[in-house]
Amino acid sequence: MKLFLGSAFAAVLSPCFIIYPIIFGVLALLSEVSAATVFVFFLCFFCSILWAIFVWKRRKSLYAWGIFSGKAVRVSVLFHKDYLLPYDKCQGCGIGLYRHAFMNSQHSVFGNTRHYIFLSIEPFDEKYRYSINRWAPSDTRIKMVFREKTYKYLMSVLPQRQARMLENDHLKYIEKK
Repeated sequence: MKLFLGSAFAAVLSPCFIIYPIIFGVLALLSEVSAATVFVFFLCFFCSILWAIFVWKRRKSLYAWGIFSGKAVRVSVLFHKDYLLPYDKCQGCGIGLYRHAFMNSQHSVFGNTRHYIFLSIEPFDEKYRYSINRWAPSDTRIKMVFREKTYKYLMSVLPQRQARMLENDHLKYIEKK
């Protein structure tokens, strides 16, 4: 099973924040060469550099694919060496969530709750249970948007201990709705 682990919206939009300021800066220079347009160009160029650094540092959150097998997940990240997460080594396995609402308010009436499945070699820090969007993927942990198909697949391949952790979280956070 192959699954995109990144954020599709951010993965598509992030390059725009790198490219469009450069285009805007060049267009400003083409309209007139003055101190003001040169200043605008350098601001746009600086903005593009900052976004490029941001995207580079967050590429595991934006551009990652997981290839799930019977024993492990092989994670492929753009411009990064592939790595394995063996299921039997995962100490953290379960479901995290966050409220996607205006200003990311936990108490907002508007918005919806987003659920993620996470796998982690190190123990899961419970402070991220209700703010899983702030839990960053690394070489020892991944998260993916919750889908029933993914959940059922993982339940069929995870070792008993990890499957029990995931099932308990499923009962607590998904089926309770």
